[in-house]
Amino acid sequence: MLLVAGPALPVALDTTPPDNGPKPDNYFDRLLKYIPAELVSSYIVLASPVPDTFDGDARKWAYLVLLLVGLVFTPLFAWQVLKIVRPAHLAITTFAFVVFVASKGDFFGYFDWWKGYYALAAAVVFLLVAAIAHLSPLPDE
Repeated sequence: MLLVAGPALPVALDTTPPDNGPKPDNYFDRLLKYIPAELVSSYIVLASPVPDTFDGDARKWAYLVLLLVGLVFTPLFAWQVLKIVRPAHLAITTFAFVVFVASKGDFFGYFDWWKGYYALAAAVVFLLVAAIAHLSPLPDE
């Protein structure tokens, strides 16, 4: 802040650079926009006690159950609650949920072949597929 003295009172001039709008979303932020917030938060809440509750194979199975529940409820929620009717939209939402789970490394992290960067690669592929599919919204009724 720069103060300039004039004939009457000092005036404060704002010298901060102008805000050029919102920053672009990163891959993870863009991915999350395809998944209903209720499902993301439900997964996070249900997965958070798994490390303290289960060990070894039981932990892997718990994460698998959460993944399978998400695979069932993601398209069901999108269809029944959000009224998404196009199968392609439902598929993209469900695929986004799988990529989200992969990015957390919960279930997939238990496999020897899994590498952490696979989640980033999956997010990039997902966003490219979603962009190419370019599913427009339904027309207003």
